[in-house]
Amino acid sequence: MRILIYSQQGDVGGSTRLLLNLARYLGRYHAVYVAFAGTSTHGATSALLQHFSDVQRVANSARAINDAGYDLALLHMPFSLEPLDRLTIRRKFAVVMEMVDLHPIPLKEEHCGQLERILYLHPEQMEHFPAELRAARCRLLPIINNIEFEPEHVKTRYLGAVGGAHKTGLEEALRFVAALPQEYGLRIWSGRELTLQGLSPPQLREALAGIGAGRLVGLPVEIDMRILMHSFDALLHTPRHGNGTSVVVSDALYCGKPVILSPLPAYKQAYGGAEGVFFATDPVSDLVRRVVNWGEADFRRTSNAYRAGYDREQVLRQWRGAIEE
Repeated sequence: MRILIYSQQGDVGGSTRLLLNLARYLGRYHAVYVAFAGTSTHGATSALLQHFSDVQRVANSARAINDAGYDLALLHMPFSLEPLDRLTIRRKFAVVMEMVDLHPIPLKEEHCGQLERILYLHPEQMEHFPAELRAARCRLLPIINNIEFEPEHVKTRYLGAVGGAHKTGLEEALRFVAALPQEYGLRIWSGRELTLQGLSPPQLREALAGIGAGRLVGLPVEIDMRILMHSFDALLHTPRHGNGTSVVVSDALYCGKPVILSPLPAYKQAYGGAEGVFFATDPVSDLVRRVVNWGEADFRRTSNAYRAGYDREQVLRQWRGAIEE
């Protein structure tokens, strides 16, 4: 089968990595091609694609795509549903990785006539669909994480945030930096430079002091997952509205890192009660104490607990089954 994996995103992030990991796996069984509509981080995306040099990439040209004779298109459409009309491939599946009912261009019931199937990551993403439609057309699938190596325990004295301001607002970040011991800091990896816009004068002074002391560090996106996971002790992931069940959370837990999450319904449902998971509504002093005291026994307990319920090869087989059934 000739399969096209198409994304409007194309930026370095969880969605892009998930699709590339899926393409690599499906490529064992089918002729798989990937098309990205665009990116705002061209250098980082190019570097990421070098890590997936075995994945075949094609240009984002509707004419070329329509003439290529694909049997199936997997469409990731976070910005608009325009590919449903523009791409004439007969069999179309949507891959949903955003909170659809909060998205400016939500996927609605009336669009399903153009979609044979919808693959999604969290029940909250499809709650606005009738139950019979969900049963007939939608497939809930686990995250495909990025960890293909054996994690190790490291101590860096940094919290990590991945994804910039829309995943970890600076106000929230400063709250944790202020509570950390002086030898600890926060590293924020993002496709965009760390911006201080919108901070109040006291917060601005606090942020500048943190930057000057090396306790608040903005970094370009790290492509190498081993380096990224060895660069922080705990993950701070606090989006205001959520973006599905984030891949970076799965990555961190697999590597034995404690994670501090927004108390969003999706995150509560997906991770509530899991080993190593805490929520930002807990007292900051308690969260900081846990991070500072996190040791090798905690690392092993968290990693082992997560891996006990997560088998990456089995997850990939589930995705393949949902596509081939």
